[in-house]
Amino acid sequence: STYQDAAATYYLRGKPTYKIAAGEIIVDSRSLNYNASRGVRVWSLGLPDKQHFVTAALVWNTAAQTLTCPGPTDLSYHGVAIRTDHLSANLATGMITTGKSIAKVGAGGPAPTSTNRSP
Repeated sequence: STYQDAAATYYLRGKPTYKIAAGEIIVDSRSLNYNASRGVRVWSLGLPDKQHFVTAALVWNTAAQTLTCPGPTDLSYHGVAIRTDHLSANLATGMITTGKSIAKVGAGGPAPTSTNRSP
């Protein structure tokens, strides 16, 4: 099934934890895996460490509870803006793994970084 201008909420232990919005989402009705594209945004709800990311495309794997952004992704994490070449987020554990990244830290401008963080 294909959905245009779609939005969804992820629940963890009965509480809304993340929201996603995308211009298009294609869902595999058997596995409930999906591909999202066109202005994909994901942000946390009610978590102590606010997370937000924007990407062109995203793949959801239901069995692994993992979002994968295979291309460039802008991530806001712990108040730091990070640009990474790919990102994977396990929504059940909160673990976020990024690829080659550049973080904007204060007035000093971009600084190279490698991130593998969990909230």
